[in-house]
Amino acid sequence: MTTFLGVVAIGFALGLLGHLFSPPQRPARSWFLSALLGICGALLATYVGVAARLFAPGDWLGWIAAAAGSVLLLGLYELLRRRD
Repeated sequence: MTTFLGVVAIGFALGLLGHLFSPPQRPARSWFLSALLGICGALLATYVGVAARLFAPGDWLGWIAAAAGSVLLLGLYELLRRRD
């Protein structure tokens, strides 16, 4: 069941994993920003999926959407940051 705390936990964990696997030569972001981006991405993807009626709030697809949203937002941040 995708609950608010579950989605936040997924985003937090994937944000920290993203920070852990970022290149050591150039630290892209702090661990706090990584976790925050992961949480925001997970919440945004879950909200959009439920609002678009792609899945119900308790559906298993919500977990996948939360993970995908977290990874996508972290990747988008990295892509935009490299442009500078």
